[in-house]
Amino acid sequence: MLLKLLKFIINSHIFLALATVSITLATQAQLGLRPKFDAFVAMIFLATVFDYNLHRYLTLKSIPDSIHIKKNSWAGSNFSVLKALIFISFTLLVSSLCFLRINTLYFIVPLAAIALLYSVSYLKNRWNGYWHKRIPGVKTIVLVFIWTASTVFLVGVNHEYKTGSAEMLLVGIERFAFILAIAIPFDIRDMEIDKRSGINTIPIALGAVKAFQISNISLGIALSITIYHYSGLSMFFTLTAFIISVAITFFSINSKKLRSLPYYHNGILDGCLLLHGILLCGSYYLHT
Repeated sequence: MLLKLLKFIINSHIFLALATVSITLATQAQLGLRPKFDAFVAMIFLATVFDYNLHRYLTLKSIPDSIHIKKNSWAGSNFSVLKALIFISFTLLVSSLCFLRINTLYFIVPLAAIALLYSVSYLKNRWNGYWHKRIPGVKTIVLVFIWTASTVFLVGVNHEYKTGSAEMLLVGIERFAFILAIAIPFDIRDMEIDKRSGINTIPIALGAVKAFQISNISLGIALSITIYHYSGLSMFFTLTAFIISVAITFFSINSKKLRSLPYYHNGILDGCLLLHGILLCGSYYLHT
């Protein structure tokens, strides 16, 4: 029973949504704000559940053969559950928007448009000529940008953060590099699928070995920026939390044994995001 519940949480993208919430709360902590669950955090959670399940739904409807792909097997076998998740998350998402500041909504609209276009643009073969599918890495860069903008800059807008744009920029660079490092292994997993779809990703252009190297370099960049950012004694706990998180993520990305596990990507790698947020939030409370 517990195993079935865990599989549902992972396959329904609820686990990923919890990871998104975790790093959103971490941003609040990094900006010196007390992490708190509110309508904004609920919106982040619901938007993740809605968007990722909608993407899976549109893929299955547009490309019926994709049901045979391993990552789509649960959705294909639980299509009614998938539709229910989309309906419920969308309904609650719209409700949560009513509690947000108008400035936050202005920022959400273009991000939501990019996210939806990202999903829709992969539906039909006639979209294959689009630049974001042809240029290596653009697919991943767009996705990581959406994540970074939603979990960093949108947090600043929502809290009317004005004490230091440089501070928020540093957090944004750290977050972008960290998420990019985790996103590349997903592209490596999807190499054959992306080839058939006409999508030119970093692993397809450079090969899996070099793609892993780029993932590690990106993780190193995130760590380097963090050391510069939190090198002061007053930020010792934040720096320590980040170093622990990077070390665990580095091991997770490069361990061949972990890569062979069935829930490596949606369980372990997504779990690295969840842990990252938990560690940074924990460092905030240790510091205060």
